[in-house]
Amino acid sequence: MLINIKKRHQEAKITLRTCVSCGYNIHALLEEDILIEPGEIKLIDTGIEMEVPEDWFIGIYSSKDLVLSKGLSIANGVEIVDRDYDKEIKLLLRNESKESQIITNGEIIGIAVLQKFENAYFVEL
Repeated sequence: MLINIKKRHQEAKITLRTCVSCGYNIHALLEEDILIEPGEIKLIDTGIEMEVPEDWFIGIYSSKDLVLSKGLSIANGVEIVDRDYDKEIKLLLRNESKESQIITNGEIIGIAVLQKFENAYFVEL
């Protein structure tokens, strides 16, 4: 399956984790490092837009490495990118550690997974 992406900057990137992984690395795109204090939430740019196919969505999850090394996770649990989202993907990161943490340009900040879904229609009884 092909997914069209648009880079808002030539340094923006999304990379395959490994040749057998189901997820793709989402990288920070920053002009300067971002400091995240304990308990604080910051919105991090990626410079990537994606065209999601019909009946699919992209779930962006916390990177285990980022959680273990810095205590940083996706603040809303999982970021959902669906077919009608046509803006740059930005991730909310929360610092759950007791120390200030720094995000640098190009650092992996999330894992994107393409997932199939079926629309449901609700009927009032």
